[in-house]
Amino acid sequence: MHKLFFLALPLTVFLLASCKENKTTDSTTASTAVDSTSATTPASKIVAKASDSNAEAAKLWLVKTITNYFNDPELSSLEGNMIKNTTPDYYAYKSDATNVDLDVEGSLTVEEFHKKWKDKFDTSKAGIGTGFLISGQDWSKIIVEKCDLLSAKENAFLFDVVLKDVEFNATYTSQIVVTQVKGAYKIADVKE
Repeated sequence: MHKLFFLALPLTVFLLASCKENKTTDSTTASTAVDSTSATTPASKIVAKASDSNAEAAKLWLVKTITNYFNDPELSSLEGNMIKNTTPDYYAYKSDATNVDLDVEGSLTVEEFHKKWKDKFDTSKAGIGTGFLISGQDWSKIIVEKCDLLSAKENAFLFDVVLKDVEFNATYTSQIVVTQVKGAYKIADVKE
């Protein structure tokens, strides 16, 4: 048994050395590829490519989130889904906007609403008195008809979105801001 171990030991050392050499070659090749890309491509192009993939991921997340939100059979889970998929500021803002001038605890007047939120949001596009993402109180089947990137800045993406209620033949247009917070996407604003 000891003879077998001593015969296998040189083979093992050879294999480890071979792997180490290939690894060094691979990292050198990767380093050269990055250097040659940097030399021929301006830094802004490299950032743009990264932003493009982040923007595409944000778009896919937004379409899936909207679709899941309106297809959830449990109406009682809508608020929980809204909380989960929005930033805390936007959730509080939209909740206030929905309840403006209603006879519910904590509701604001139009003037109070504008005063409270004017420094963080464009309150003229809040969708006062309407629900989240659509102005209709009832819906049948909401689909995302359009979701186009308008702009991207760091971890914030602005999308031009058109939602359509197929059965009620209603169309809802908005601009939706998606941000990336701690590795997760969140809706930060819906401009209606």
